[in-house]
Amino acid sequence: MIIARWGEIHLKGDNRGYFLRALKKNLENATGAKVVIDSGRAFITEYDDLDTALDAAANTFGIVSVSSVVKVKSEPNIILEHLKTLEIDGSFKVEVNRANKSFPIKSLEFAAMAGGIILD
Repeated sequence: MIIARWGEIHLKGDNRGYFLRALKKNLENATGAKVVIDSGRAFITEYDDLDTALDAAANTFGIVSVSSVVKVKSEPNIILEHLKTLEIDGSFKVEVNRANKSFPIKSLEFAAMAGGIILD
């Protein structure tokens, strides 16, 4: 999956939806993929080639950043197991932001756990 983020959209009136629909259509046309707008981000799935879709999304007007992501269940053990599969070349930084405050481990503690697994 790819997450695309756009810059601030400050509009008067009720035209924000119009611009978000246009952004979604532009992303779909550029990437040839399925795009869902939710929680202030565009989630891009069902593309043919990751690198091509990332490049196309990044070059779409209004998009300020894109990231490739892997969607996993919001369970600590599943997340930590997935981290063991990552290959990191060079330095790294782990930042954790718990959007769901019912997640059982605090952000700093989970970041330390994740960093230890990635470092190993």
